[in-house]
Amino acid sequence: IYGLAFALGGAAALHRSMRDIPIAAAPAFDPSHRRSVAIFSAALVSPFVGTALNLYVEHESDLKLFVALGAVLAVVAIAKISLLFRRLDALRAEAEASEQRFRMVFDSAGIGMSIGADGMLTEKNEAYHRMLGYTGDEMKEMHYTQVTHPDDVNLDTEIAAEVAAGIRPSYTIEKRYVRRDGEIVWVNVTVTSAKDGSFGIGMIEDISARRLLEQERKALLERTVEVAEAVQMALAAALNDGLIQHVTAARL
Repeated sequence: IYGLAFALGGAAALHRSMRDIPIAAAPAFDPSHRRSVAIFSAALVSPFVGTALNLYVEHESDLKLFVALGAVLAVVAIAKISLLFRRLDALRAEAEASEQRFRMVFDSAGIGMSIGADGMLTEKNEAYHRMLGYTGDEMKEMHYTQVTHPDDVNLDTEIAAEVAAGIRPSYTIEKRYVRRDGEIVWVNVTVTSAKDGSFGIGMIEDISARRLLEQERKALLERTVEVAEAVQMALAAALNDGLIQHVTAARL
């Protein structure tokens, strides 16, 4: 029975699913982790090794071979467990590094960024707070429609629902926000949803200066057209008056 248990345990370690565990990319193991794995492995294998030695001494040669094979397989299982721990440690370190990189971008970005679900502004960066004049605690329980200009609330309602439903991955739109002090801010908003729809990320760029420049340029163009039309009409009138005077003089 003990030998069968060893064989089954070792066979599990040699199963294809265990062989598929990638270990080549695993970083150097931290010494403290290596000691922990060594202690854990020794504690796990000691009872099996002791039992195997006892059976090896007390039983016939055929059973001794079977017990020895089970012990070898048990050692292989322990080695696989150790490698699995290394891989899990590598994945944890990779996840922590990825989180640190994202947090650095999120906190230091020059544009507003928010993370939340169902349109809630659960987490925002400092640039977003400065843009709208609200504190983090004030915006924590706010919906994005509460900072959107009343005339622009329905601009992206339909498309935002499509993103939330997974029909499209993201969208970009220009609209107006209202600051805490009532000032209007033109923004370019890009919203992207997670693949599982559990949360969304919003990137908000203040484009008020650009919109103001566009309005000034449009007004200048309209004024230029008006002046050109006025000059054209004046020239036409002058030419018409000159022609009439010339015809009158000729008749006299």
